[in-house]
Parts: sequence; structure tokens; C-alpha cells
Amino acid sequence: MIFREELAELILAGKKTETRRPLSDNPRSPWYRKRCGYKLDQVFTINPGRGVPNVGKARVTMFPWQETLRELSLASARREGFASVVEFNTYLEAIHPRRRIYGLMPLWVIRFELVRHAPMTSLVNDPLEEPVWFDNDRRSG
Repeated sequence: MIFREELAELILAGKKTETRRPLSDNPRSPWYRKRCGYKLDQVFTINPGRGVPNVGKARVTMFPWQETLRELSLASARREGFASVVEFNTYLEAIHPRRRIYGLMPLWVIRFELVRHAPMTSLVNDPLEEPVWFDNDRRSG
């Protein structure tokens, strides 16, 4: 999932555990209004920008849901990594200036936790070959 660099830093510091994204009319978008592309227990990468290598991984901890900014609580703003609802709203409107995010605009909400130690996985190209092991997306012999 793509985040702004400062938000990715908050995730890695354990200060951001939710994200809100405007709904999309595009059925291929993970933020499509009829269904969210992220599922409970799904692990995703934390990318501090489009085309930027990931800096970590996180796991979805609740079923994604929709809400409006009017429904945002102080606790939710803090899970977003902000000190107040006003601070979060100001930031969100600054990064989505053309979307005019008003209080009634629905948003997808994803709650997640940082994955501290990603399990090692193997990639076997040929069943007769030795597996190639990857640890946190870095090769480790």
C-alpha cells in the first residue's frame, strides 16, 4: 500500500494503525466503492511513495469498513497518527485537494498492525532445484 513518506514513518514507529482512503468508481481499484481490495489478515507492503521499495509490512486486523469524516472520533484520528480530528481532516484535505473531502464523503477504513518479523518464504522455480529463500524481501542464501 502506498503511503506518503511521513505516514510510512509513523507506521514504522507504531503511531499509525489505520488509514482512510476515498472510494473509487473504478472496479479495478482496491478502493472500489462496492468492495475493498484488502481483506482481514492480509499482509501488505508499506511503500513510502509510488514505485518506491517497501520499508516494511503490515497486516489487516479488522474487516475494512466505510465511514465518513463526520464519524471520525479522536481515537480514530490518533490511530491515523494525528493528535486531533481537525489535524487529520486538514492533512487529508491537503493531500486530496481536488476531491473536496467533506464530512459526508465515504471513505474506506483499514485497521492494521506492523508486522515486525515477516516469516521466511521460499520461491521454487523448478521442483528439482533448491528453493531460493527470501527474508523480508531480501535474498539470504
